[in-house]
Amino acid sequence: KTSVILRLSILENGVKDSYRESFKSLDSRFKYVYSPIANVSNARNIGIKVSSGEYVAFIDIDDKMDSNYLELLYKKAKDGNCDVVLCNYRIERKSKVKEIISDLSGKDYIGAYLIKNTFMPNFYNFKDTGYVWRELISLSTIKK
Repeated sequence: KTSVILRLSILENGVKDSYRESFKSLDSRFKYVYSPIANVSNARNIGIKVSSGEYVAFIDIDDKMDSNYLELLYKKAKDGNCDVVLCNYRIERKSKVKEIISDLSGKDYIGAYLIKNTFMPNFYNFKDTGYVWRELISLSTIKK
């Protein structure tokens, strides 16, 4: 069993009823940030600014993740010396569940060829829209 130390930045943006008081009692691994601007891009940019770890993941309040998904992505990133690690996912809407298995599944390395010929075409034709919550990204790569 591996042990991953997580630092979590909680970003609230544009909400009328803030949860600030609820977060005051959190331990030091948690950082609370509030922005009055209700904008996903703004929230992610703030998240990048306040992040201090090696990797960053963006998860919204309505996203459901397996309890060990960050640990698994982190292990893959470290084992492969990767800047970005992606995972498969499923979309649950009402009573429908759709499993999304990426064309990149099983690929340990995504070089320029795979990015150009697999990743980008899937992104542009909306076959695989690149949801950010399925990614663990090197913070230094984002800040470049």
